[in-house]
Amino acid sequence: MQKKSILFVHAISGCDTTSGFYRKGKLQAVQLFNISKYLQDIPEIFNNPKSTYTEIERAGERFIIALYSNKKKEESCLNKTSNCTACSFPFL
Repeated sequence: MQKKSILFVHAISGCDTTSGFYRKGKLQAVQLFNISKYLQDIPEIFNNPKSTYTEIERAGERFIIALYSNKKKEESCLNKTSNCTACSFPFL
C-alpha cells in the first residue's frame, strides 16, 4: 500500500475528525483496499486537485459499495459495468 493510499484509507475509514462506517473497522477497509484491484485508483482521484466533484463522488461510492457489499456479487456487478453508481447495484 502506498503512502497516499494509507492516508485515504485512514481518512475514509474513520479518524480523529471523521466518523467510521457502521460496523466496519479500519482493518476491513485496509483488507478490502489491498485485495481489490478495482479500488486502487481511488486515492489518486481523491488526491488530485483537478478531479471533478462527480469523479470524487463516484470514487467514494465505489469504495462504500465495495465495503458493504457481498464480495461475489460485487465482483460480478463491477465486472459488468464501467460506471459504478448506487442505482447500478440491485442488491443495495
